[in-house]
Amino acid sequence: MTAVAAEQIAPLISRSRRAERNRLARPKVAVDTVIFAIEGGRLKCYLVELRRGTAAGKWAFPGGLVKVGEITHDPAEVASCSAKYAHGLWFEVSHLPPLAYDHSLMAEYALARLRAKLEYTNIACNLLPRTFTFAQLETLYATVLHRELDRRNFRRRIMAMKLLRKLPRQLRGPHRPAALYTFSLRSLKVIEML
Repeated sequence: MTAVAAEQIAPLISRSRRAERNRLARPKVAVDTVIFAIEGGRLKCYLVELRRGTAAGKWAFPGGLVKVGEITHDPAEVASCSAKYAHGLWFEVSHLPPLAYDHSLMAEYALARLRAKLEYTNIACNLLPRTFTFAQLETLYATVLHRELDRRNFRRRIMAMKLLRKLPRQLRGPHRPAALYTFSLRSLKVIEML
């Protein structure tokens, strides 16, 4: 090999090595966020329509690939519609559109985790407004767990755990006034629930 050829090849080898290091430095890890809400007695989750790539036009949970040096627990970009997302909508969990990537599996897993956490934590405080009626709490549990509750036993167990604080106000409507409650503790706590 001549000196000129070696000089021409050396930058190519150096670039190739840099490209290989960069390829290895880029993790192929995605962080997607499943956001649940209760609306009108129905459990819903938030999806975004993808604009680009092989999944363009399909729905997915907001998120994406983690960049080198990016902090994965910062949700600042989750709610933003960017060039990546056309728009976002709330869908009933029982009637999700066909989802991109492996997001159907994610939806099943997230729902199973939500149901489990509802039975051993006070996560319900994140799914209800600050003040609510006991009927709203019952509806939340029945909706998420997707089963009927024994109303008397449910009320007795909830009240015995001292998770709720009864407020001096009432919700007035066409029927008799309903007592308003708030959670005694709004941070996540492990409890023995159901």
